[in-house]
Amino acid sequence: MDAAQQQMVLCSLFGNSSNRIIVLPVDKLPGTQDQPFPSTLFKMSQSIKYAHLFKQEAAANDGSEEGLYLYVGSLPSGVFSGAQRVRHVRSGTVQVRKVRHHSLHHQAAAQKDKEVKVAEKFARTPVRPGAHPRVAKLLAHGDEPVVYDTPDRPVPLSRRTWARVSYWEFYNGDTLFHFIQTYRAVYNKHSDQTRPRFVVPLVLVARFVHHTLESLQFCQDAGVAHMDLSTRNIWLHWASDRDELPEFYLGDFNCSRPLRDAVREIREDRGLATWDSNDLVHYAKIMLSEDQEWPTVAPDSPEGPLAPLVGELARLEKAVDLLRNGSGAAGGTSRPGGGCSDASLPDLSRAIRLAREAEQYFSDMPPHCGTGCRALFEDTLLENARDVPRYYNSPEDVIAEVDNYTVPGPSYVARVDIRTHHVLDYERVKSPETEDEVPLEESGLHQDGFGDNDDWENEHPFYGGLSVPGYGQ
Repeated sequence: MDAAQQQMVLCSLFGNSSNRIIVLPVDKLPGTQDQPFPSTLFKMSQSIKYAHLFKQEAAANDGSEEGLYLYVGSLPSGVFSGAQRVRHVRSGTVQVRKVRHHSLHHQAAAQKDKEVKVAEKFARTPVRPGAHPRVAKLLAHGDEPVVYDTPDRPVPLSRRTWARVSYWEFYNGDTLFHFIQTYRAVYNKHSDQTRPRFVVPLVLVARFVHHTLESLQFCQDAGVAHMDLSTRNIWLHWASDRDELPEFYLGDFNCSRPLRDAVREIREDRGLATWDSNDLVHYAKIMLSEDQEWPTVAPDSPEGPLAPLVGELARLEKAVDLLRNGSGAAGGTSRPGGGCSDASLPDLSRAIRLAREAEQYFSDMPPHCGTGCRALFEDTLLENARDVPRYYNSPEDVIAEVDNYTVPGPSYVARVDIRTHHVLDYERVKSPETEDEVPLEESGLHQDGFGDNDDWENEHPFYGGLSVPGYGQ
């Protein structure tokens, strides 16, 4: 075959899984002097794999274009949503994709998601001077069609469904539950003679109290009660390789309530309502003592700065009982102008200051009593540093996982160059969900108390007649 006959070469790179034919002019063939075209072409075909791709139609929170995400792996699911680790194609960052377990019908889809409303409220809430609240950051959100109208299959609006999807910042240190279990295992390995006095090093206990209370104070300023402060909803994060100690972040606001409603439920002693700071106090006890009781600390001992912090946490522990019996919260302040003193909130400012001082004191003690923390969680950090998408040899392998609900959609099959993680093209995977799928909420999502038209900014910082102690001080 002479050069004139070789003006065009048909190259099928993608086997039987695709009908695509690439037409390349001879002068564009990917050969080199040392490596002729057929060998190079073979290597190119070996670098093409398939992956789950998620497409976020709505604009991201930063105003960027639609988002494309490649599936990396699964994360523990909650009551309301499944969670996945995904790689954002444009930025290359790892994020958390949350998708509701059930789809929404068109009326429920018209209601804004509770976690989104809370995140937007946080974005509008001023941060107190010197404070650094750590709450999960929303990056993008939207509703993606599951059962939808197509030219060859019309579906009436009443039978269409959407998946509620949101994308969040990823925290690499796992949960507080994993953190406590890890330290308890180390603690129990010691004999009675060599066992340390405290389950978790004091610098970490103080840091946990400092970070978490500061975040709860920010939630309180925003008029939000978390209401589900479990050890699986507090996340650890090491921001850099140089950090020995983690930061603690609050996440999962699906059970959150407006502060006004939360206080009312606690005062009426309804259901399982509890106060967020009391949950934090309980976890601090678990970290300090095997019997989960406050330790006795002499002020003149090496652990002296722990004593005032323990005393302040014990005071906060009584806040729920004080609210329930209508006598107000110790250390709280009433709303300006009088009234509502029985609804005043516990002031967290003193506990935050004492925790910050204790953290600084114990971090300066020689040797650093938090030394070795990062090494304990090195395996977790290495696993969570993995940002390579999960690749498959054929589109059928991807579709099989969608059909088995192994990877919740809606998703696409993407053809990806695994050398660069560049998405070459993608095609929608038909959802196994049928039109009879039960929607999440027959009556919409408005029952969460966070109305779509609430003008919270006008109520800040005295939300619903409740005082927020220390605000602006």
